[in-house]
Amino acid sequence: MKDTIKKNSLKNKIKRTTFGVVSSHIISTIALFPLFWLIAGSLAKGLLVLNNVIIEPYVSTLYYLIMLGSFYLGTKYSLYYINKNVSVALPEKSGRLSILFFSALVIISNYTLFYFENSINIQRLIFSLLLLYMFAVMTKRYFHTLEKSSYVECLFFSQVIILIANLSILISLFLTYGVLHESSVTLKLIVTSAFIPLLLILTQFDVVDRIFIPFEYEINEPSPLKKALSIIAVSIPINILLLLYIIKYNVF
Repeated sequence: MKDTIKKNSLKNKIKRTTFGVVSSHIISTIALFPLFWLIAGSLAKGLLVLNNVIIEPYVSTLYYLIMLGSFYLGTKYSLYYINKNVSVALPEKSGRLSILFFSALVIISNYTLFYFENSINIQRLIFSLLLLYMFAVMTKRYFHTLEKSSYVECLFFSQVIILIANLSILISLFLTYGVLHESSVTLKLIVTSAFIPLLLILTQFDVVDRIFIPFEYEINEPSPLKKALSIIAVSIPINILLLLYIIKYNVF
């Protein structure tokens, strides 16, 4: 019973690539609580210093302590969201890359501020070190508790091919809309009929229910690379024909 509930729970989760998990984790960590405090805290800091309520060093210390707390909440929220909604194919790799990219972001931010201010802010430097340690510990601890998923993430080369196929599908839909929107009834019927073979081909690869090809697949299923190559082979010639028609008759 528990295994069935667990399988259904995993099935309902969003499948994302490692890049998707990493970028989502970093953006979610930064975008909510820290961004809010960056705006509200900067205003509060300016008012306190301007009105001589508290001297500047103490205000800055308080500002960075609260900022560290906001990053803690942001990281907790991000990991909670991933745990509840996202199926992670490669947990250890996702955790490792999250720490690597977040560290790079913090280092670049500090270097940029140092470049423009031309001075080292000791409080900010200490805050950055504490932030990196906190994020690394929380992220590593969470991702190391996850088990590997039942699906496999495509290799980078395959993901590039799948991305091209998905873009080709999107372009086909856009160009077809342009042609049909500005054309006569007869041409609309001709173009619509031309898409029937394409739909039949897509049906063989179960793409009608899910137009865009995913970047991952179940362990017991074949790689979606074959689907992607088939879509490219069919959609690109159609895109060329539609584009030539649009250029010739100046549809847009």
